[in-house]
Amino acid sequence: MKAATVISALAIATGAAAAGVQCGENYAPVSNIKNCINFLKDKGTAQCKVGGSYGGFCKDGDAVILGHGTTETNCQNIAAAAEAVLGQCTSGSTAGGRSTIGGNDNIYITVKHA
Repeated sequence: MKAATVISALAIATGAAAAGVQCGENYAPVSNIKNCINFLKDKGTAQCKVGGSYGGFCKDGDAVILGHGTTETNCQNIAAAAEAVLGQCTSGSTAGGRSTIGGNDNIYITVKHA
């Protein structure tokens, strides 16, 4: 778990994930989003990819983290991008938006209400 936290913090601190954040979508409960982030962090360096150009990485309660693009990346990068959305797009107890993965416009995630 510590390694995931360090990687996530580095991605956000360097602006790698945060650079491509856009707030919007239908906001979802922060608690459900955090559960998805923890699920993705627990997968560690396992590769996460969508089948085709659009698919889901995690759904918890009323939150979903969707992926767009054909590039695969490790699941910790997906978690870091979702954390960047939380960091910039939280309103009260809800959040929503999208973020590129490491600044790569060919792959991005969307965090929204399921």
